[in-house]
Amino acid sequence: MAGLALMGIQVNRGRALTSEQINQPLQGASRATVKLNPAVGTIRLDAAPSASNLIEGRVLPVRGERVTGNFSLSGDTATYSLQGSGGTFFNYSDVKNATWGWDLSLAPGIPLDLTTSLGVGESEIDLSGLTISTLDVSLGVGQTTVILPEAGSFQGKIEGAIGQIVILIPAEMAVRRDTMYDNVERTNSMEQELRVLIVEDVASDAEITEAELRHELDAGVVFWGWEQAGKLVGVMGLQDVADVALIRHAYVATAARRKGIGGGMLKFLLARTSRPVLIGTWAAATWAIRFYEQHGFRVVSLAEKERLLRKYWRIPDRQIETSVVLADPKWPAKEDAAVC
Repeated sequence: MAGLALMGIQVNRGRALTSEQINQPLQGASRATVKLNPAVGTIRLDAAPSASNLIEGRVLPVRGERVTGNFSLSGDTATYSLQGSGGTFFNYSDVKNATWGWDLSLAPGIPLDLTTSLGVGESEIDLSGLTISTLDVSLGVGQTTVILPEAGSFQGKIEGAIGQIVILIPAEMAVRRDTMYDNVERTNSMEQELRVLIVEDVASDAEITEAELRHELDAGVVFWGWEQAGKLVGVMGLQDVADVALIRHAYVATAARRKGIGGGMLKFLLARTSRPVLIGTWAAATWAIRFYEQHGFRVVSLAEKERLLRKYWRIPDRQIETSVVLADPKWPAKEDAAVC
């Protein structure tokens, strides 16, 4: 194996990545320190299906960017880093429609000291299913979304300079904040603005009580499931309300994601209705919004969103404020016809 072995420490030093695939085995480690520092572009991070690798996924450097990977093993502790440097950035508006440049997954069940630092761009850090010991997330310019884990105890720091930070806190997670931002904008100067949005008590659609399920069924939600190897790995509901159909409770198990299951279920349900289809989701869930946009949906205007949520959903005002509505191509045609 390439590297240096000395006094029980194993090191792979400073290797510039020429392949886009990342597959770093744990090599016996039971805990790890991971540092991911892209210079510019986009990064998505979540839990891997299994703990066979410390980190796996794909890295697509932006033009001119050099990405260097390092791995070392000391006793039962692994240290891994990916460092980007240089690179030519592009219009930030292009980032929202681009595929993720760094699309990586970390081993579940392994205590992690995790650091991510993005210079310019967009990041989505989904800690669901991961065991976090310490967390340090920083952003220069752009947007960062952090989904905290449902369980565990750790200390963390999330900071930025210009742009937006979104923190989603599961209902099961109690958080003590050293600095409180109540969904306000903090202006550092006339040219530097950081907006911090904290969304608490975020419930997973996978976690629904029997009473809630019966209520949804009584309300007309028809659920469809996706089985894989005899196991239910995805679910999505379709509900007729007045003159539209709503997509409800879409969920794919963490280990089965990025395999086309969500898109397959959505396509199946869309084929089962001739009505305009609407979808409501958190405004902070940029990954979900991007997914539906890739399947032909568009985000409606703020005024239209509020009207639709009050007409077709039964949700509190606070949820209306923090949600968006997406519509399929049939919706505008119906609205035009109604106006005429």
